[in-house]
Amino acid sequence: MHEDTPIHPPLGWRYAGVRSGIRSEGRDTALLVSDRPCAAAARVTTNLAKAPCVYRAKAATPGSDLRAVVVVSGCANALAGAAGKAADDALAASVGAALAVDPASVLTATTGIVGVPLAVSKVEAALPTAVAGLKADPEVAAGAILTTDTRPKSASAVVSIDGISARLHVMGKGAGMIHPNMATMLAFVTTDLTLTPAGADQVLGPAVSRSFNRISVDGDTSCNDMVMLLANGASGAPRLDAGDPRLAAVEDALTELLVDIAKKIAADGEGANHLVAVTVTGAATEAEAHAAARGVARSNLVKAAVFGADPNWGRIAVAAGQHLAEHGSDADPERWRISICGVPVFAHGAPVPFSAREVSAALKAPEVTIALDLGDGQASATAWGCDLSYDYVRINAEYHT
Repeated sequence: MHEDTPIHPPLGWRYAGVRSGIRSEGRDTALLVSDRPCAAAARVTTNLAKAPCVYRAKAATPGSDLRAVVVVSGCANALAGAAGKAADDALAASVGAALAVDPASVLTATTGIVGVPLAVSKVEAALPTAVAGLKADPEVAAGAILTTDTRPKSASAVVSIDGISARLHVMGKGAGMIHPNMATMLAFVTTDLTLTPAGADQVLGPAVSRSFNRISVDGDTSCNDMVMLLANGASGAPRLDAGDPRLAAVEDALTELLVDIAKKIAADGEGANHLVAVTVTGAATEAEAHAAARGVARSNLVKAAVFGADPNWGRIAVAAGQHLAEHGSDADPERWRISICGVPVFAHGAPVPFSAREVSAALKAPEVTIALDLGDGQASATAWGCDLSYDYVRINAEYHT
């Protein structure tokens, strides 16, 4: 998917993005509203420190009869004690009242500063404007869920089920505290497919595993990470339950969309200048390939080398070796081959002669590729990250103050 890919809004969905004053500037409150009940599934952070909105999503999914999602940017409303839990409940209640739906059918998502309860009264004051502005354009909401992101992130696709077209749209946010294990990372998939809760859950899990769980900006998972999938059936496509072979096409389309958003999140990492794609091939298992690829992508030493356009392939080998060992792998470096931006630099236990100037010049491209072949099997995986720049430290040193 590319930035200029046409947007295909799903039927029966309306969106809004307004300013409520939670952030110091710009739109900070988004509504995603279905005109009929939805089946829903979610994947949430594995961090033990979870925000109230995450517990709400866990309790409600897989589930049915969901109607809306409210997303508030600028305050994580996490680790804020009883006041934070009360704020999340009040947020769902307020949105339910504004939309004339059951508050239990409203999912919440918050992102921003940790340890401060959400000022729900500010959101309540903005809800009439948000409800009045609801329209069938998801992009108005995509721009209202951001924190330190420099740009909105969205994508859409059309999938055919027995000749009937159904639409999927995903919007996401995240630039720092990104190392999801379903950071601060949020993504919302709205679709007019007809799915059961079990069907939605079946396709979401693998799609998340092959997308968001393969990116890393800084190695930190958030207390608010979540990915939601809500399907309202407005397309009239056949109802798909878990085990239906037609779900394979849905999973493929969803995975492609989530990979697109995951790459956009990695490329927009705080202070980042380069998207780094690490592909591991020749692994004994996909899990092993995943461990090695993500280990290299999250390595601060590799990230710093990319920032400095330094073709230091030793950092790649060491990062892979560390994470493969932690995974319990017995992959042997004597069989490994490493390339940077297509240039071989290491093979079968020894360095390969190469032009450092050539590789350094290639490392200055917006997208940098690193390839590692373990020489053990047929499994492969790709992980995405970004370089580590001076601006990352500046942004995070000043985040709270």
